[in-house]
Amino acid sequence: MTRIPFDPLEAAYLLDAYLSYANGEEPRADVVRRVSRALRAAARRAGQRFDGSFRSEKGISAQLARMESTFAEREDPQNPPTKLFRETVELYRENPLAFQNLLAKAKKLAK
Repeated sequence: MTRIPFDPLEAAYLLDAYLSYANGEEPRADVVRRVSRALRAAARRAGQRFDGSFRSEKGISAQLARMESTFAEREDPQNPPTKLFRETVELYRENPLAFQNLLAKAKKLAK
C-alpha cells in the first residue's frame, strides 16, 4: 500500500500527545502506543484500508520525533518538519481556541 500522509486531525492529536509526553504527564512509550492504536482504530472505523505499517508504533515514534523538532523549531535532518506539522504548531500557538476545536474533533474520532 502507498504511504498515507497525516491529516490535520491526526497532526493535532499527535501534537497533543507530544505535549503530554514533553510535560512529563505520560511516558514516551505509552504515548507512542496510545497514538498508534487510536489512529489505527479511527481509520478502521472510517472504512479506510491499510496494512500493518499504517500508523505503526515505529512510524508514530518517528512522527513524534518530527513533531518534537517542529515544536522546538529545531532543524533535524533526520526528521525534517512537514508543512502540516508547522501549520499545526502555528495554530496551537497563534489560535489556541481553533486548535482546541480541531483537537476535540480528533479526540472524538480517535475514541
